Amino acid sequence: MSDVNHVVVTGRLTADATARDVGTSTVFDFSIAVNHYDKKESKEVADFFNVKVWAASPKQAEFYKSALVKGSAIVTDGRLSQESWQGQDGQKKSRVVILSNSVTPMGSHRGGESSDSGFPTE
Repeated sequence: MSDVNHVVVTGRLTADATARDVGTSTVFDFSIAVNHYDKKESKEVADFFNVKVWAASPKQAEFYKSALVKGSAIVTDGRLSQESWQGQDGQKKSRVVILSNSVTPMGSHRGGESSDSGFPTE
């Protein structure tokens, strides 16, 4: 039996994405808030997830720079990955991130109107 590691998450960016060049590619890091209703608390609460997406081309990188801004609603599709490192205090640290295969806008973060342009795939 093969294991499955696939996740699809819909949410809003908590801050503008940060970009860094890695060789000839650009990787974007951002966090999204995903709301759900908590029956025990009788209110809506948010979970926060860290996401990384690689730009496949300079055109896609430019689009990500302008579109991955605080408040933008997106759908991301990818897999979970655990990152580990040693902190400055010598303690082992880790976190789970979503390594995104694709990011799709759900609409504008200003007023919620729909966007049919989408993110370029190349």
